[in-house]
Amino acid sequence: MIKDCPGFQMPFHAELILKGGIVVNHDGVAPRDIAVSGGRITGIGSFSKEQAGEVVDCTGLHILPGVVDSQVHLREPGAEHKEDLETGGRAAVMGGVTGVFEMPNTSPLTTTPEALADKVARDATVPVMVIRKEIEAPGPVGIMRLVLPVDGTPLAAESLPFATTLAQRLGAPIALVRSVNIAEMMPPAVGMGEAIPFEMYDQAEREMREEAEQYLQEVAAKLRAGGLNVTAQVLFGPPSSAISDVPHVCNLVIQVSHERSGVEAHPAVHAVLRHR
Repeated sequence: MIKDCPGFQMPFHAELILKGGIVVNHDGVAPRDIAVSGGRITGIGSFSKEQAGEVVDCTGLHILPGVVDSQVHLREPGAEHKEDLETGGRAAVMGGVTGVFEMPNTSPLTTTPEALADKVARDATVPVMVIRKEIEAPGPVGIMRLVLPVDGTPLAAESLPFATTLAQRLGAPIALVRSVNIAEMMPPAVGMGEAIPFEMYDQAEREMREEAEQYLQEVAAKLRAGGLNVTAQVLFGPPSSAISDVPHVCNLVIQVSHERSGVEAHPAVHAVLRHR
């Protein structure tokens, strides 16, 4: 539930404010503003236009929570001429349905972990891995090492709990990696004949490497304290190419985001899972 935030004033700032809509919430129906940042609701209440980068006038419109449909037939696989995962999913979103319970009466029936994994991966826009909760002991599931890129930001660190759980379940080691790209951090030369001294680049690279090494060792120490087998490696160059050179066959890259590279789903993840 998002709590009402009456009188919530500066310095609060949102990317988007839905202004003046009639909000249907758990505590009633009333005109309110909705603040949104990063694709998430960050506040409900009364906000000024100056508190957002973009304002949408919703006067006279009702704003409802997303609907959950508990019985949906998407017909894939086996009867795609009636409906499929993409068309059903798009129709749901257009109708304000943000969650569905998809029925298993497809052909073949979705009644085994293998059939479920196939269905989940069919139209996924990103690499998908389905993990069975009932697997208790380590076993030969085709994953020999987990590659975990982290860049020191809280967003990237969100992958740590999942990686820890998966490593414990599979008995697989974790390879922590962090990319140092000096070219992104140093300004270009200004003017003809002017160049940044090599010593400045060298000093900056050394400091960045030392910072990265210290961070990786701190993270590795915490994971090792939980009984995990962990290695740490500093990489050099653009994150997407540097990270994609690390994994080998039977490696799994786990990543929420590489925040400093400015991409939500890191290209290295897609490249590795597609070609390896």
